[in-house]
Formats: sequence, C-alpha cells, structure tokens
Amino acid sequence: WHLYKEWIRSDDVSPIFIETEDNLRTFNTNELTRNDNIFILFSSVDDGPVMVVSSQRLHDMLNPTKDTNWNSTYIYKSRHEMLPVNLTQETLFSSKSHGKYALFPIFTASWRAHRIMNKGV
Repeated sequence: WHLYKEWIRSDDVSPIFIETEDNLRTFNTNELTRNDNIFILFSSVDDGPVMVVSSQRLHDMLNPTKDTNWNSTYIYKSRHEMLPVNLTQETLFSSKSHGKYALFPIFTASWRAHRIMNKGV
C-alpha cells in the first residue's frame, strides 16, 4: 500500500489521477465489474499519449475476437497534458506509426491479428 501511495504521488503519475478522476466515473458501469481494475498505459514515446483502460478492455485487446472494439475514448495527449485526443488505430498500434515503434506496441500483434481476422488487412 505504501508503494502504491508513493507511486500515485510521483510527478509522472499524479497529474493523470487528478485530471482523469472525473473521467474514470464515465466508464460504462455496465461493462465494469466489481473486480475490474483501471490501467494507465504510457506510450513508447517520451511524453507521448496516455491510454486509460479497464482490465476487461485490456484483456479483450490482447485477446481479440472478431467483435473486439479498438476505438478508445480514453486517450490523452500526454502524461503532462491530460487533454483527450482522437488518434487513429494505425497511429496507436501500427509499428510504422512512430518511426519503428508503435505508440502502444503491447497491442501491435493482436491488432494485426484482428485486422486479418476481419479481412481488413
């Protein structure tokens, strides 16, 4: 608990909690369960966008089906500027979007698999 409290107070994380507190309340309560967690994902680029995602959504994106929804309304400009931004899936997940790395490379393989699954390569 002590480490968690210190982490939340860190300069990199505390602005996110301050700015997203109200937004976290807007998560669709029908999609969240009592045991769901909220994850804050930093992009692979210094001062790049931040993604806020529920554990269920994270699981769905890492293990996509034909019906997985890749449009996230919880993308923010950076950890220092918590302004909502609208970025394309290609920008977020394609390995060619930011030089040789995707902004969120954890999803690149599953995003590609989903595109192939839906024959939208």
